[in-house]
Amino acid sequence: MAFWERLIDLIERATDPAPNFSQERCLLERYAVGGCGDCLEACPQGAVALKNGHINIDSTLCTGCGICTQACPSLALSFPAKP
Repeated sequence: MAFWERLIDLIERATDPAPNFSQERCLLERYAVGGCGDCLEACPQGAVALKNGHINIDSTLCTGCGICTQACPSLALSFPAKP
């Protein structure tokens, strides 16, 4: 059964439209006071939210448009490179 679980996990990750998030690069995460928040304002779907002081991307709302990745000045949001 582990094979099927791994296969499903790989499929879910491959089809997830949400960008990757790097907490170390995020200005809002690093500097809670006076941080950035551009990604929050840029997302037209409201998929990027601040919860408990951390950025959260709701993959059910995210369409993969990439506007948040373009708005992020520190490149904390990015899509994985495709081969």
